[in-house]
Amino acid sequence: MGLLNFLPREEQYFDLFIQMTLYISAAARELKEMLADKNHDYAEYAQRIKAVEHACDELSRLLRPSIARTSTQCLPRSTTLST
Repeated sequence: MGLLNFLPREEQYFDLFIQMTLYISAAARELKEMLADKNHDYAEYAQRIKAVEHACDELSRLLRPSIARTSTQCLPRSTTLST
Protein backbone atom coordinates (compact mmCIF):
# COMPACT_ATOMS: atom_id res chain seq x y z
CA MET A 1 0.00 0.00 0.00
CA GLY A 2 1.47 3.33 -1.00
CA LEU A 3 1.77 6.55 0.93
CA LEU A 4 -0.89 8.14 -1.25
CA ASN A 5 -3.55 5.95 0.37
CA PHE A 6 -2.99 7.88 3.59
CA LEU A 7 -3.72 11.24 1.95
CA PRO A 8 -7.28 12.38 1.43
CA ARG A 9 -8.30 13.02 -2.15
CA GLU A 10 -10.41 16.06 -1.38
CA GLU A 11 -8.76 19.41 -2.09
CA GLN A 12 -10.88 21.12 0.56
CA TYR A 13 -9.27 18.91 3.23
CA PHE A 14 -5.92 20.67 2.94
CA ASP A 15 -7.50 24.11 2.63
CA LEU A 16 -9.36 23.52 5.90
CA PHE A 17 -6.17 22.41 7.65
CA ILE A 18 -4.41 25.55 6.44
CA GLN A 19 -7.29 27.65 7.76
CA MET A 20 -7.12 25.80 11.09
CA THR A 21 -3.43 26.65 11.47
CA LEU A 22 -4.20 30.31 10.75
CA TYR A 23 -6.90 30.31 13.43
CA ILE A 24 -4.62 28.61 15.95
CA SER A 25 -1.87 31.16 15.22
CA ALA A 26 -4.37 34.01 15.69
CA ALA A 27 -5.51 32.58 19.03
CA ALA A 28 -1.89 32.21 20.17
CA ARG A 29 -1.18 35.84 19.24
CA GLU A 30 -4.25 36.99 21.19
CA LEU A 31 -3.15 34.96 24.21
CA LYS A 32 0.37 36.38 24.01
CA GLU A 33 -1.00 39.92 23.85
CA MET A 34 -3.41 39.20 26.71
CA LEU A 35 -0.61 37.96 28.95
CA ALA A 36 1.47 41.03 28.13
CA ASP A 37 -1.40 43.45 28.82
CA LYS A 38 -0.38 45.50 31.86
CA ASN A 39 -3.93 46.86 32.27
CA HIS A 40 -5.29 43.35 32.82
CA ASP A 41 -8.18 43.99 30.43
CA TYR A 42 -8.68 40.30 29.78
CA ALA A 43 -12.38 40.33 28.84
CA GLU A 44 -11.78 41.74 25.36
CA TYR A 45 -9.03 39.22 24.65
CA ALA A 46 -11.16 36.39 26.00
CA GLN A 47 -13.97 37.32 23.61
CA ARG A 48 -11.63 37.32 20.63
CA ILE A 49 -10.05 34.01 21.64
CA LYS A 50 -13.52 32.51 22.14
CA ALA A 51 -14.53 33.63 18.62
CA VAL A 52 -11.46 31.90 17.17
CA GLU A 53 -12.26 28.80 19.22
CA HIS A 54 -15.76 28.68 17.72
CA ALA A 55 -14.31 29.03 14.22
CA CYS A 56 -11.95 26.12 14.95
CA ASP A 57 -14.87 24.04 16.21
CA GLU A 58 -16.69 24.63 12.93
CA LEU A 59 -13.63 23.64 10.91
CA SER A 60 -13.24 20.51 13.05
CA ARG A 61 -16.83 19.60 12.29
CA LEU A 62 -16.11 19.93 8.57
CA LEU A 63 -12.83 17.99 8.77
CA ARG A 64 -14.02 15.10 10.91
CA PRO A 65 -15.64 13.04 8.10
CA SER A 66 -12.54 13.34 5.88
CA ILE A 67 -10.25 12.33 8.72
CA ALA A 68 -12.44 9.32 9.53
CA ARG A 69 -12.51 8.19 5.88
CA THR A 70 -8.76 8.63 5.51
CA SER A 71 -7.81 6.85 8.72
CA THR A 72 -10.02 3.82 8.00
CA GLN A 73 -9.14 3.57 4.29
CA CYS A 74 -5.51 2.78 5.05
CA LEU A 75 -6.31 -0.09 7.44
CA PRO A 76 -7.29 -3.61 6.43
CA ARG A 77 -11.06 -4.15 6.54
CA SER A 78 -10.70 -6.85 9.20
CA THR A 79 -8.95 -4.34 11.49
CA THR A 80 -11.67 -1.72 11.21
CA LEU A 81 -14.49 -4.23 11.80
CA SER A 82 -12.99 -5.98 14.81
CA THR A 83 -14.10 -5.00 18.30
